[in-house]
Amino acid sequence: MNGTSKSFNAAPLEDDGALDLALMVTEHPAVKSSGAAMLESMRHVNDLIQRCGPWVTSGDFPAERTIEANKEVLTALTKVQNDMQKLDDIDLDALKPAWGDRDSVRMARKSLIGCAQEIMKRLESLKACLASPISKFSSMRSSPRQETTFYGWGLEGADPVEPKEKEKPPGGDEEPPKERSRSPRDDVARGAAGEHQADSSENSEERKHNRDTPHFHWTRGQKLGTGNYIVRKQAPTVFA
Repeated sequence: MNGTSKSFNAAPLEDDGALDLALMVTEHPAVKSSGAAMLESMRHVNDLIQRCGPWVTSGDFPAERTIEANKEVLTALTKVQNDMQKLDDIDLDALKPAWGDRDSVRMARKSLIGCAQEIMKRLESLKACLASPISKFSSMRSSPRQETTFYGWGLEGADPVEPKEKEKPPGGDEEPPKERSRSPRDDVARGAAGEHQADSSENSEERKHNRDTPHFHWTRGQKLGTGNYIVRKQAPTVFA
């Protein structure tokens, strides 16, 4: 048990009768509204004490529930402070006869302020007990964490993405890969390649024919046009 738990008062907060008496002796609207608010605050404080008491005693604070309880403590403190301010603002020199005499209103106000101070004392005690775990949880939340993104870091706590298998058509094999559509540029390229291949084949046959004809001498004579040349007949050689 730590020092904080030793100072924690786990007993429920009870009205000793002063609150009920204050509401009975005057009809002042500020006293009536503040008194009703005090009763509600007492019930809320007792609920917080019952909820947080086991955590303070054991030192085991559940993160989310502790954070939520701390928020309730802070809200309750602000509410009680506002109710006390309403009581302080009562002008004893501007009382209506229907609200009761001056002494009755002053006594009721004093009793309610004492009740509010006791409620705040319990709330401040709870706040002190929750301060250390709240600080720890806040530092854990603010610390940088490695997260997964699609750019290299993995998403913390995320399930691994399994590769999606290609679905087969029902009752059959996989569809053959579709032929890629050809663009007009591909057709032009294929046509040019075919023409070049045909010209090469024709030139090859012509050269072979020239080599196999012994009685003619093919010369590069006068040029008559593209691919046309004069052919001169060669006379046979006579040996003496």
